[in-house]
Amino acid sequence: MNAVRAKLGGFAAAALVSAGAGAPPVTTLSLLFACAAIPVAVGLRGGRAQVRALFPTVRKDHRDEH
Repeated sequence: MNAVRAKLGGFAAAALVSAGAGAPPVTTLSLLFACAAIPVAVGLRGGRAQVRALFPTVRKDHRDEH
């Protein structure tokens, strides 16, 4: 899953650089499409649990707040 996360991050970074550098819109849109297609492909192959694993969240233990 780390390799997929790295690829997703790379496409996202490339899309931001592309938009900031004034690249042709088709280039930026293609990179954004790839960013959207990666989670869809992961979901189709591994289901909802794999998509959740692709986007890890920081969970707070609420028991320590009291």
